Amino acid sequence: MAPTITAETLGSVLDEFARKVEQVRNTPGDVDNAFDTAVASAYGEEFGDPASPGFVFDAGLALASSDLATYLRHHQAEVKEGIRQLLENLHGAIESMRAPVAFVETGELWLSLRSTIQGAQNFEVIQAGLNSWQGLAAEKYAGTRQAQNAALASVEGLCSILHDCMYAIATAAWDFYSAVVEKLASFLVKLASALAKIESLVAAYQGASDAIAAAKAAANDMGELSLKLGSVLMKEEDGTGVIDSAIDNPVGMLGNKWPPAGAGGKFDVNSAGEGWQPR
Repeated sequence: MAPTITAETLGSVLDEFARKVEQVRNTPGDVDNAFDTAVASAYGEEFGDPASPGFVFDAGLALASSDLATYLRHHQAEVKEGIRQLLENLHGAIESMRAPVAFVETGELWLSLRSTIQGAQNFEVIQAGLNSWQGLAAEKYAGTRQAQNAALASVEGLCSILHDCMYAIATAAWDFYSAVVEKLASFLVKLASALAKIESLVAAYQGASDAIAAAKAAANDMGELSLKLGSVLMKEEDGTGVIDSAIDNPVGMLGNKWPPAGAGGKFDVNSAGEGWQPR
């Protein structure tokens, strides 16, 4: 379950995603080091050191070492190809990672604006409405006040719509990147274990097989998760449609314009008279 999404919580998971991607980008070098170590061990330990005293050439061991080295080099290439595919499948997530932060930050600004509008409504109703006008002045301004209040209420509702749309997008993004981080973390652990087996030489065959399986599984996982990224992008598109509809001629703003402020009919606000009775 996602936590309350803020710029901080979303930024945290995105930072962790960036760290994991950087670690994945470094794995080809780790793979080369592990396989190079294993190949060197295959020739140096199984075949023996020709410079050592009492060295006797063993054709059987030489052939076995050559076969193991060939096997390892072939699997080394497969592991690196799997990592290349993994990084390719991560491309869309990498390119899209900063947009959700903007959504959640903007959503928070709309919430702040809603609070400001609510304060203005309270002031208008309690202070201006009850304590400022009476008599003809109150009557002349009644229509204007009603239109202004309707516009304020409409904008308050718009703030909620805009925030909710952006929050939904940010939540979907948090879910997606959290899942990606989990998959990448699992891949890195499995790969590290496989490379340790390869370097030990004793379990090199199993390690090479494990490394290939880990890389291919991670690449497939990212391919499947890319479908979730597509749903996040679709949510952004849907949200855009909702926002466009909400801001098109909202209640109280005919022609997408704020209602005019002023007294109805002929009423000189600058001239005190029988109808002008401010408190």
